[in-house]
Amino acid sequence: MTRKADAASQRLIRKGALAPETYTLFSSWHVSDTLDANFDRTFSGRFKTVAWEKEVKTTLRRRFRDIDAAIPLILASKNGLAWTNGAIGCFSGSEFVSNSIETLL
Repeated sequence: MTRKADAASQRLIRKGALAPETYTLFSSWHVSDTLDANFDRTFSGRFKTVAWEKEVKTTLRRRFRDIDAAIPLILASKNGLAWTNGAIGCFSGSEFVSNSIETLL
């Protein structure tokens, strides 16, 4: 495993899949906005602490560095298609996972 993959895996273990947060973010996604702008609009003031908001934002930013690869998940969320923790837990922006999700849609 590469160092980048190790870091992603360790962060996933520490922070969890964040599937509900990701689904909420993606279901209200505006394509013309950045991840940060979408995050701020969707979650402003919704977390118990500023520290946890920062952790969630950092985790999602790392997980979705290549937001274009997440378009299938965004479209699924915006269209109300439920997906499991496994969909987000194993999602790494990889072409294989992205293509698999597109196939489901």
